[in-house]
Amino acid sequence: MKRFAPACLICIILTACNMPQPITEAATEIPAPTESPMPDTPVPAEDTAPALPLVDQMLAECPTAEQIAAIDADLSISFESDPTASQGLACTAAEDSKDVTHFQRRIYNILRVMQELKFDQPLPWTDKQLFDWFTGAIDGIRFRNDIDYSACCDPAGIINIQTNNLVATSMDRWIEPAADNGLVHIMILFVHEARHNEGYGHTCADGNDSTLDEMGAWGVEYYTEIWLADHVAGDLFANSSFDYAESMRSEAQRILETRFCQ
Repeated sequence: MKRFAPACLICIILTACNMPQPITEAATEIPAPTESPMPDTPVPAEDTAPALPLVDQMLAECPTAEQIAAIDADLSISFESDPTASQGLACTAAEDSKDVTHFQRRIYNILRVMQELKFDQPLPWTDKQLFDWFTGAIDGIRFRNDIDYSACCDPAGIINIQTNNLVATSMDRWIEPAADNGLVHIMILFVHEARHNEGYGHTCADGNDSTLDEMGAWGVEYYTEIWLADHVAGDLFANSSFDYAESMRSEAQRILETRFCQ
C-alpha cells in the first residue's frame, strides 16, 4: 500500500477547499399578485320622476270591454268622424278591450273618469253625482266634422261635438302642464251641452248667459270647474306635481268675467 507524503496530503486538502462550491440561490419570495381594485360600479340613479296621478293613469290605459259596454248601456255614442282613424287601433278585443282608435279610447276614458268623480258636496244644480246627472240629461253623443261648433241637439237628446280642433285628437292627460289644456275640457264641454238639453239656452248676446244664478250652460260649466278645484273626494288627482285645482279656479274666473252679461 502506497503512502502519500504529508505534503501531498496537504495539497489534496487545499485543492478540495478551493474547489468551486455549488451556488445555492436563496429562494426569492415572489409576492402573491395583488388584485387591482375594481373600479366602483356606478349605481344607477334612482328614478325620481313622480308617478302619474291616478287620473292620468286611467286616461292612458285601454278601457276593458266590460267598461265600454257599461258606458254604451248609458249613452248612444256615434263616431261619425274620427280624427285619429288613420293611426290604427289603440286597443283591441284581443287585449280584453274592444277595437277602438286613439280618439275613441280617449272619449271612453273621459267618461270613465266622469264615472269615478265623486264630490264631497252636491253640485249646485243637482243632487246627483256628475255622471248620473249627465246620463239623465242626454241620451247620447255624436262626434262630427261637418259642423263648426258643438251644439245641442240633433236629434233630440243627442249632443253634437265637432271634431275639427279637439284636444282629444292628440292629448292623453287630464291637463297637460305645458299647455294648461287637456281632456278635462272635453268633459266640461259635454256638461255645457248637456245643460242645453234641459231647456237652458243662452240668454244674452254672443252665446253668453245673463247671470250666473240662472244656472244655464255657462253657470254649470263655472260650477263644475269650482267643484273640480275644491270638492273632489278620493285620490284621482293625488301625487300630481301640477296644481289641477289652481288651473280649474283660473278657468272658472275667466268664465265669470267673460260669459255673463250682468
